[in-house]
Amino acid sequence: LKLQEKIKSLQSVVDSIRLILISDIQINDLDLEKNCVIVRRHRALDTFGNIPFFWRASIWIYRFLGAYHFYRIVSQINKDDIIVLRYPIADYFLYKSFQLLGRRKFIFEHNTKELNELELRSKNSYWFRYLFISEKKYGKLLRDRASCLVAVSHDFLTYQQTTYNTITKGKVISNGYSVSQTERRVLQKKDGLNFLMLIGSYADWHGLDIMLNALKASIPENPTYKLHVVGTIPEDIRVQAEKELGNHIKFHGHLTAKERYALANECHIGIGALGLTRLGIQVSSSLKVREYLAYGMPSILSVDDEDIDQAAFTNKFCLMIKMDNNTFNLFSAVNSFGQLVYSQDHIDRIREYALQHIDYSIKAQQYAEIFKELRLN
Repeated sequence: LKLQEKIKSLQSVVDSIRLILISDIQINDLDLEKNCVIVRRHRALDTFGNIPFFWRASIWIYRFLGAYHFYRIVSQINKDDIIVLRYPIADYFLYKSFQLLGRRKFIFEHNTKELNELELRSKNSYWFRYLFISEKKYGKLLRDRASCLVAVSHDFLTYQQTTYNTITKGKVISNGYSVSQTERRVLQKKDGLNFLMLIGSYADWHGLDIMLNALKASIPENPTYKLHVVGTIPEDIRVQAEKELGNHIKFHGHLTAKERYALANECHIGIGALGLTRLGIQVSSSLKVREYLAYGMPSILSVDDEDIDQAAFTNKFCLMIKMDNNTFNLFSAVNSFGQLVYSQDHIDRIREYALQHIDYSIKAQQYAEIFKELRLN
């Protein structure tokens, strides 16, 4: 849905646009008509996953097929067209595809510090260890073949340019969100205090452990606090949290956009990624925070955000917390918002701020400037 809204916003600033998805999952509900090409990539792990030793070959086959489909499709595209892609992590297969395609107008989108993230994930995973080693070897070579690197924060752009010493120029366009297409939250629960934490797929930098520590410490004096976690969480973490926190926590698993909106109507404060410093991130552009703001929900952050200025903190749309040994004072944070967490008017003020700062319409204009520059070169 987020990708769909982003494409629709870009349609307003270009003559024509086409979305190409190379995916190993079934995608049926994109409302982009003929402007979308979906290529299914075979999941080699389904074939080799239960065969000793051979399962490791699955990642090579998977990456080869991705690079093959990428080359096959892009080779049929006009050489003057601009191709925007989320940075795909470099390896031998992908680098060879770029070599064969020659010089084209590629824009890479970077929304993380790739080597930092891959190194953190590679400790217990051959899959991510392969990607980490490949990215170290081919990352600079791939970046040097791009026309522009678009990073979601100045922190990320500096990382791209210094870590890889690339010759490619860069721009900052932070993550957007379809604020205008997101329903205004209607707060249903006027007593107690519910926290919403959107995670997606579990990783250390979401800082779920930090939030759980803060919640455990605050419950004795604040028995009405409850945390709602949306996303895929490892069973051992979920079981332990439910054992320690009882009815003060609820894990919802994966939810659709409509289900997340319904849950947002029951919640008062959104929790951002609390462990981003584990990736060396000082300034982020978190999608979960953008979703909270689009709902009109005040949010707790652990690092600065590219789009959130001092006005957001002054008006208590957001709150920056200070960490102390992997926890923080949750009661103090809640107290900083005061009764605003129950205010319907405050919801409208937050949404207005979000429309002015993070809506896709703003990001589309920023992309239009880059497209114009590349057209002239």
